[in-house]
Order: sequence, then C-alpha cells, then structure tokens
Amino acid sequence: MNRRNFIAGTGMMAMTALAGCSGDGTDDANNGGDGGGDSSEPTTEEQQSLTHEMGESFTVGEGAQSIQYTVNDYSTIDDYIGSGPDIGETPDGTFVVVNLDMENVGDESLDISTNNLKLIDQEDRTFEADTGAGIYAGQDSRISAESITFDQLQPGLSVTRAVIFDVGSGEYRFAAEPAGVFSNADTHYVPLGEV
Repeated sequence: MNRRNFIAGTGMMAMTALAGCSGDGTDDANNGGDGGGDSSEPTTEEQQSLTHEMGESFTVGEGAQSIQYTVNDYSTIDDYIGSGPDIGETPDGTFVVVNLDMENVGDESLDISTNNLKLIDQEDRTFEADTGAGIYAGQDSRISAESITFDQLQPGLSVTRAVIFDVGSGEYRFAAEPAGVFSNADTHYVPLGEV
C-alpha cells in the first residue's frame, strides 16, 4: 500500500470515529437509538418478556384478536411425512414438527392458519410453514396432532395442532406473530435450540 492511500484511509477512519463521538446524547433518543426514543426495536428487557420457555403459556395479540399459545414440544423427521416415502412429502432438509396448544382468549371467532407462525434461525432468516407436508400429517403416526389448516377458533375454546417446517441444520426459535392483519402487537418467541 502506498503512503498516500494509507494516510487517506487513516484520516477517514479517524473522522468516522470522531463523528460517532460528537453530540450531546440527544440524537440517540430522537433517532431511535438506545436513548429510549421512537425505536421500533425492543429493548433487552422487552425481548426477554417476549421470549418464553417451552411449556409456558403466552398471549399474542390484543383485544378480540388474542390467542394464547403453549409450545408443548417439537420433533424432527428426516425422511418423509405421510403414510410412506411414495405417499407423502419428503424434506429438502429436515422437517421440524412443532406441537402447540392455541386458545382463543378474545371475544370473537378467529381464523387460525400457519401464516403468522414461523421459525427463525440464528442468522434471523425466516422460515414459513410447509403446507404440503401439513396435508400428509394426519397420515403419519409419528405426528400426534392434526396440522393447522384454515380453521375457525371460537372464543374460549382451545385446540392442539402441529406446524411443520422444512429447514436446514442450525439453531432455531419459534415465532408467533399477531393474528390481526393491522395489529401492532408484538411477536413472541420460543427458543427450540439446535435442529
């Protein structure tokens, strides 16, 4: 590296470092930083309150659009889901079957589907449910609950269902987003661990 490029590069790094140190601390609060302003990112304390253990019940949504979830357990299936390899769905990676209870704790009937249920890996990539595998879940004796279809859940009633994801190896957390289309409620998480 020649001397001119080295000096120019060093000068740019120094200016960048100084720019980050300037100000009176109000910029963070006004621009969504850690100062507690308009940030849409939850704080560490909020993240902890939105993260739950397996077997712990938690409510997602608000008002009439509230669903209480309990993630009971999960299992993995590497070969196929269905009554056999030729009559079923084969994963590209590994099927993760999440078994959960859902209770409508609102005061109106709710449509339940897999649209608001996801898996998120350690790189924050989001995985949708595998609806093709869900079709064959009822034919597979290894899956103890029906898969989620587009059903209605009446107020005060609960169901146990399975959600199936096709993922690669890695560490995952289950995410339950609010059911209402225009809801501003928070997404809740249940760490599953290594798959």
